[in-house]
Amino acid sequence: MKKILLIAAAVVATILMATPQRADAYPQYMLSRGKTCVECHNSPTGGGLLSEQGMVTAETESKHGRAPEFAYGKWTPPEWLQLGGDFRLLGGAHVIDGTLGPIVAPMQADLYTSARHKNFSMYLQGGAKLGNDSALQFLQSREHWVQWRQHEDDGLGLSVRAGKFMPTSGLRFVEHTMYTRRYGGSPLFSEAYGVAAAYIQPEYEVHVTGFVKDFRAPVEPSSGAAMYAEKRIGDSNAIGVLGRYAKGDDNTKIHYGVTAKHYCECRDVLFQAEVQGVNEKVTAGGSNNQVVASAMATWIPTHAWMLDLGLNYYDPNLHVKGLDRQALDLQAHWFYDSHLEFLMAGRLQVLEFGGGGPLAATAWLQAHFRL
Repeated sequence: MKKILLIAAAVVATILMATPQRADAYPQYMLSRGKTCVECHNSPTGGGLLSEQGMVTAETESKHGRAPEFAYGKWTPPEWLQLGGDFRLLGGAHVIDGTLGPIVAPMQADLYTSARHKNFSMYLQGGAKLGNDSALQFLQSREHWVQWRQHEDDGLGLSVRAGKFMPTSGLRFVEHTMYTRRYGGSPLFSEAYGVAAAYIQPEYEVHVTGFVKDFRAPVEPSSGAAMYAEKRIGDSNAIGVLGRYAKGDDNTKIHYGVTAKHYCECRDVLFQAEVQGVNEKVTAGGSNNQVVASAMATWIPTHAWMLDLGLNYYDPNLHVKGLDRQALDLQAHWFYDSHLEFLMAGRLQVLEFGGGGPLAATAWLQAHFRL
């Protein structure tokens, strides 16, 4: 029976690899190309529409450059309006307990718009949640919010936003399969309604969010608060602390943890890691303690290429032996031009390391087009 449950868990984990993902900022560029997310994005936590600096980065870091503006600059919206979009398609294969199977999945189809007036802005992201039969779930707005920021021309200083977005807590990996995202409180489609305040400077940043669950079949059916604070040490290091309290009908979870980053300029390599402790109290009775950790090394060996090596660990109950799982990720990004990216990736995941648990392997090729 235990073997069957472990195999089932591996199957579910592999299927999740092929589910849609959102396009966020690449935190792999932190410290190496900039210190804050707002240098390249309109959002204080990255993702979505690019700022002018973000478009310059997209152009200079790609093989063929080309105009990074919306639709390659073929049409220019009014100065107060910004438009964009992300589209992803994936194909690959997985092996679970010796059985080979194909993966073909449309992963993302999202459009963005943002309107600005002086210190105020309004943001809307709408698209398809692929793989759902319900029209209510198929078409949705994953993020929509209004924001005020202290400075009209940049995102430094104080900003306040209200609406639907991902509460900020910990490293903001774009890869939603990283364990600190999946099990650390920010899995795919877990955006919530809330109010957030952020204070951002090149030397440090602080984020505080109060949130309530999404009313439409939420992935994270809980309400609470989250915080994250990060201090940059010189030009090459950063440390952070995180906390998250989430109360739902079935359980209450308290997350606490630390993050660290180090950039080796001589090799153009960035190391970043996050470790969380989680205390879960079940409404029906009982509690457990969990540990979740992710680490990633990113190397930019040459122009237009980025290579990632990721390590993950998760134990959902420290008091029960044989529930732990580990994963190894390898990723190669090739930025063809300022709008088109190809990603070659693979993952090995094992349950109950050293105890004979099943091994799941996945390899895939993803095409990502930014409108």
